[in-house]
Amino acid sequence: MFKSFVFDRAENIVETTFGKVRGGRYDNMYVFKGIPYAEAERFHAPHAPEKWDNVHDCSIYGCVSPLLHFNPPGGDHLLIPHQYWVQGENCQNLNVWTESINSDVRKPVLVWIHGGGFSDGSSIEAPFYNGFNFARHNDCVFVSINHRLNIFGYLDVSSFGEEYYNSGNNGQLDIIESLKWVRDNISRFGGDPGNVTIMGQSGGGGKVSTLLSMPAADGLYHKAVIMSGILSLHDAEVLEEPRECVEAMMRYLNCSTIKELEKVPFTALAHAYLQVTPELRRQGKCTGCMPYRNGEFTGNPFHVGFRKETIDIPLVIGTTFGEGNSFANKGIRRDTITEEEGRQIIVDKLGEEDADRLIALFKEAYPTRNPVDLLFCDCTFREPTSRYARQRAMDGGKVWVYMYALDSSIDGGRTPWHSSDIPLIFDNAETAPAVINNEYTEKAQEIMVTSLGHFLHTGDPCTDPSHGWEPVTADRECTMIMEEKPRLGINYDRELQQELLKDAERLGKGGGFSFATDI
Repeated sequence: MFKSFVFDRAENIVETTFGKVRGGRYDNMYVFKGIPYAEAERFHAPHAPEKWDNVHDCSIYGCVSPLLHFNPPGGDHLLIPHQYWVQGENCQNLNVWTESINSDVRKPVLVWIHGGGFSDGSSIEAPFYNGFNFARHNDCVFVSINHRLNIFGYLDVSSFGEEYYNSGNNGQLDIIESLKWVRDNISRFGGDPGNVTIMGQSGGGGKVSTLLSMPAADGLYHKAVIMSGILSLHDAEVLEEPRECVEAMMRYLNCSTIKELEKVPFTALAHAYLQVTPELRRQGKCTGCMPYRNGEFTGNPFHVGFRKETIDIPLVIGTTFGEGNSFANKGIRRDTITEEEGRQIIVDKLGEEDADRLIALFKEAYPTRNPVDLLFCDCTFREPTSRYARQRAMDGGKVWVYMYALDSSIDGGRTPWHSSDIPLIFDNAETAPAVINNEYTEKAQEIMVTSLGHFLHTGDPCTDPSHGWEPVTADRECTMIMEEKPRLGINYDRELQQELLKDAERLGKGGGFSFATDI
């Protein structure tokens, strides 16, 4: 908790390329909220904002991207605390946490890209996105960004005119503009523009991987972190223009031209999209809202390979034990169930022979876990993440892999869910009480925060070579497994993952996940 706050119209002022900005100072941390880095017209590429003459007040967050729908508070908000903010299409703004506004100081820079697929979320959606503790712990500058999402950032309308050529990637172009702002301005906030790490979780991780496949982003970042972001990569590209979807929206809104569609209030545009897309999806039609493969985005590396221009970017990549499977505890009290009871649940689903085969592999990978945890063990993120790391390593990339497997204490020990690693890696576990597991959380948090900080400073997350956390090779995947007793695993779950994929349906696992919970 900070002990002092200073906001004075004559202090905490920094001059950027677009004008002066004023932030606040919390103890020795300067915080600037809602700094404009670009602006754009609907369906168009972003451009530099108009310069301002007065000092821009950056004491409060800027608008976040319009969303297509609102999720009312529910059980998932205990697992992933949410906070909502004012929406607006003029959402190209960023936030900075730094202990220095001296341009002679050059600290590593972390640029955080929020999750929510390519359609939802914001830079302040979760309270643990606050960069105060991480910047202080790791002597770095923390930047979080807002950018356009869903139909405002990823709806391709290129056939309606050359001015819309890259409209399917506008959200990514916003991110690139934010990185240009960092390049041109972050030194004035004590940051090093030559040492920038981009980091994202879930959809943010997909955006990081997409940036690696966008030539326009080259040179704007130097390291990357992908947290639970490779599931979306399976389908995180559009190969055809969703013209029928756009035309259906125009009919629904009585618009005869794309220019008229540009002027429709964003709430009406979002409503129209939600009305026309269900039938189009039933027909197998494209409805957009993901990056569009063209000359600016070269495509999913699983399909087209990794670009040689970015293969030298060091990468940390990882997942959580349960991901989407852990949002519901399936009525199981893991603190009281016996090994035999857990085994019987798996036998009832798979039959004795298949159950024993899978349990043996599971116990080899996770010796201390009850067989019932096979119901929660993720494969839809972990398997493609592991494959992504190996393929990148085979192409010459340096990749370190982690697995977050520290249970929480709720419901007698909930297995780690999608996003449960973020509060710890940002030194903010106290803002998400559901992730806390007695004294183990504090230890895990220290390891995760420090490892990421070491990666920012050196390009290697291993703080001590004797610990043995090594980059992946073609045949050797060294995974840092964050449990009550952290350990390293070498190819520790490869066979298990292949078998889980075969038995996923019988074990009740979906191809994706829902935020419906039973807590």
